[in-house]
Amino acid sequence: MTSHHRNNPQLLKEYKIICRWHVQRLQRMMDKMARIDEGGSSLLDNSLMLFGAGMSQGNTHSGVNIPILLAGKAGGDMKTGRHIQTAVNTQHSNFLLSVLQKMGVEKERFGKSTGSVNLD
Repeated sequence: MTSHHRNNPQLLKEYKIICRWHVQRLQRMMDKMARIDEGGSSLLDNSLMLFGAGMSQGNTHSGVNIPILLAGKAGGDMKTGRHIQTAVNTQHSNFLLSVLQKMGVEKERFGKSTGSVNLD
């Protein structure tokens, strides 16, 4: 989620309220998915959800250090509870390509990707 808040304190306050609402809805959905049994594992365990933005700073349209949350275990292919730090200046599309590949999509490129990111 990004915003053109212009570093205005009132707009930042309102932006935080909106962000909190979105994250609360995400948590609610993940909780519901975790309770749905799919034969010994949950719907959340069998899914991979991506939550984030296309840029890290809306005012400058910065693509550096974009915060992204991945939730779910992708049917056992993803380890949870980790922080994955990519190299400086890694293309956002490299990360998105890696997510596609993790989900079984056989692609060599995505957007402006120059490779993939290790999600293991």
